[in-house]
Amino acid sequence: MRFLTTLLLAVSASFAGDDPVSQLELRFDESGGPILDRSRLAACLESIEAAEAWPKLVLVVQDEQQDQDFIIGLERDEDGNLAPIDLMVRLPRREWDVDGVRDAIKEATGRKPRGRKFNVVVQGFSRTTVEHFVYEAPAKPTQGLMALLPEGTLLREAQPARVGGAPMLTLALVFHEAELLASDCAGEQALRRGHVDVADAALVLAGDEEIVAQRELGRLRIPRAGCDGPGDPAAIARGPALTVLRPVPGRAGAFELALADGASVLIETAGDALAVEARPGPR
Repeated sequence: MRFLTTLLLAVSASFAGDDPVSQLELRFDESGGPILDRSRLAACLESIEAAEAWPKLVLVVQDEQQDQDFIIGLERDEDGNLAPIDLMVRLPRREWDVDGVRDAIKEATGRKPRGRKFNVVVQGFSRTTVEHFVYEAPAKPTQGLMALLPEGTLLREAQPARVGGAPMLTLALVFHEAELLASDCAGEQALRRGHVDVADAALVLAGDEEIVAQRELGRLRIPRAGCDGPGDPAAIARGPALTVLRPVPGRAGAFELALADGASVLIETAGDALAVEARPGPR
């Protein structure tokens, strides 16, 4: 898990000029789907391990909806640590072998990959078709939790939270600019992911009459529903949502927020503050 996170952040930094990649995703273009996210990189690592391709290789990532491939040079030192990535390029799709990779990289970059010996691992992915359904916020109520929040806020989920000996509070997950990505549920990856909410998310800790603490989480992908229910986006949006905000057993005031990529956010409620910690998903 730690090496997957290291690889993901290293690729992100190389791809985005040292700027952290929101939601740990790398995109080919503005069309939407990720070329590399945590689950895809995990699949790449499994293929690399199965091929016994370390310590030096060129990874070719293919997306069936793209006509170019994403090529990354990877190397581990004697201690198993990932070396700085100095090769990352997009090239037209072709049949790849060691000589073809060497020649294509030289043509694109003006130099061949370092070293005379390296392996080539080709990993292909299909793209799930999704329908976008934009949520409309209801009219702002005059009382209750939602009356304390700005116009246009959507309540996704709420849990009771007791902080020390204080009166019972409510921990709420709220959305702004939210939409549903309704999957076509075709293929193993789409079935596993299901339908997903995408929104500017925030946590709100509130009492009966005031907000005690609030924490913005950024734009997140959060599981909405599995593929065993209705397929119509409007019906999915109106139907019951998966519980994603769960108390942590044995830790008073602690909760875990599940994300769509298998990662999660650990939440600690303490007095008038909310502490959050990102937790990577399984490898």
